[in-house]
Amino acid sequence: MGARGAGISTAVTFAIEAALATFALSSPTRPVSLRRTGAEGTGSAREEARELVRVGAPAFVERVLYHIGFMTYALIVARLGDAAMAANQSLISVESICFLSADGFGVAAAALVAQKLGAGKPDEARQAAWIATRYAVLTLTSFGLGALLLRGIILPIFSRDPEVLAIGRSTMPVLAVAQPFMATSLVLAQSLRGAGKTRQALGVSLMGAVFVRLTATWLFAIVLGLGLVGVWMGSTTDWLVRAAVLATMFRRRSPPKPSMNRS
Repeated sequence: MGARGAGISTAVTFAIEAALATFALSSPTRPVSLRRTGAEGTGSAREEARELVRVGAPAFVERVLYHIGFMTYALIVARLGDAAMAANQSLISVESICFLSADGFGVAAAALVAQKLGAGKPDEARQAAWIATRYAVLTLTSFGLGALLLRGIILPIFSRDPEVLAIGRSTMPVLAVAQPFMATSLVLAQSLRGAGKTRQALGVSLMGAVFVRLTATWLFAIVLGLGLVGVWMGSTTDWLVRAAVLATMFRRRSPPKPSMNRS
């Protein structure tokens, strides 16, 4: 079924994931349950709904803006030709290992930050965020260096076209450089969300994914004529700026306080 079959399998995967998540949250004995009806001083359903919208709406807007920015980013890549597009897809496939690993550290950091803040331990919440960030940086840096050293073996898995391989090999060093900045950005942003600071996370994402990334990518890839290397330099600039801003926010601010009531 080709690409249509791939789309169907993706939809089925999301459906299974949703069903399993709903089942996991259906037991009334769990700390977080969709069936729990007891009121342990958490306020009315309307109050909780308002609080959820206040915290969740910026996160929703953030994802929408991110994907709009990514679509525009993909259009810039498409201007470079079929070989560059194919090489870019190969590199994204390689980097997905790094991205998903960083996202895993970020989810863990968000959960720990929320737990520590709910327990009234903001210093430990900050510490958990930094520990997760350090482990993510070490892991992704190792992956990036490994991909760089093994690029002659990895890239031919995705394509045998000499032009695609040449573009991929020349771009792989930029991918490796980006990893520590991407790790820092993803984990600290997730930590902000775990603290309920979704508006701050939205602001950083809007600045990075929409303004910095698109501007830098257009400058390096089109204006300076660096091709796919310029595209990845643009995305790396985005990760670098986000990492710097988020790290500054975490170092300068007083320990974050939980923004949602917790029983």
